[in-house]
Amino acid sequence: EVIKHTLRGFREKTGKPIMYITGNSGIFRLKGHPEDLQTIYQIGLGNRTGQGFGMVEVFGG
Repeated sequence: EVIKHTLRGFREKTGKPIMYITGNSGIFRLKGHPEDLQTIYQIGLGNRTGQGFGMVEVFGG
């Protein structure tokens, strides 16, 4: 999935109006120690989690 996103800082730095980001989405069933699962929820999964990517949504139960 390709996401088009615009950020003022990106536009000012690069001169490009839109940033294209390639992302993936899916449904995963995770099992593990509650503290590990909490860490995954807090920091996300995948690359660039420190930049806000890798969001995890919890549903079901």
